[in-house]
This record gives sequence, structure tokens and C-alpha cells, in this order.
Amino acid sequence: MKVISAMDRGSNPAPAAVRRFRAAYLLIMLNFLLPALGYILAPSLAIREFERVGMLLGGGPYALAAGETGHVWRVLGATNVLTLAFMCGLLLWDLRRFYPVLVPLLFLKTSTAVLYLGVFLAVERYPAFLAVFALDAATAAAMAYFAIAARAALET
Repeated sequence: MKVISAMDRGSNPAPAAVRRFRAAYLLIMLNFLLPALGYILAPSLAIREFERVGMLLGGGPYALAAGETGHVWRVLGATNVLTLAFMCGLLLWDLRRFYPVLVPLLFLKTSTAVLYLGVFLAVERYPAFLAVFALDAATAAAMAYFAIAARAALET
């Protein structure tokens, strides 16, 4: 059996599940990397977008927006999302070798989703928290689906 990594560009075409994995993980990785750079370089933009989503979903201005731009949360948010991008990049680089990275990747993303849902339910009924929960849960599900399907295709 020939070993095919996720980045193999040899003469044998990759299985369809691997090609879908590559496309999905490239998009997901960029979806983490680009916002992380924004958190570092323009943190007020992230808060404005969060508030805009909340207002589109029927909420008013986000009451805690001013307190969300401090350096502590800015660095924590940026490094969290950069870590997600890095782990996606590892899986994209070599799915077989770095497949165990899927566990902490999913833990980090699902923990974030659950905590946003918790904030929405128990602390602040601001609609953007619910939207972030839904997006994070869908992203985690997609990450699991595409990686598991590609790994299975590589094993056959």
C-alpha cells in the first residue's frame, strides 16, 4: 500500500475525500489566520463586527464593547485563533503524521462554542454570542467531518 500524505502531489491523484479536506482546511485555516491578524493589528474592528452581527440579529449596541479591547484579551484572542490556524496548517501539511492534532483542535473549537453558548444563556442574551456559538459549532463539525473522511480515504 502506497503512503499518501494530504500534501502528496505525485502522479496518483488524491482521493476525492482528501481533495475536499484540502479545500475545506485551507478555507478554515485562512478563516482563523486572517481574523487573528486583525485582532493583533485592529482589535476595534473585531468588536465592531461582533456588534454589527448582534445588531443585525436584533440586538442593540454591545454594552461591554469598550472593555473588550484591552491588551490581555487581545493577545489571548489572537493567540487562540493563531493556534487554531497553526493546527489546521499541520493537518493540511501531513494529515497522517499530524492526525492526533485533530483532538486538541476540536477541543479548542468546541470549548469556545460551548462557552459562547454559556455566556448567551447565563450572562448576556446578546444575539451575537448565539451566532458565534452556531458558527463555531458548525466549524468544529466541518473540521471533524473532513479530517476523518480524508484519513479514512487514505487508509483504503
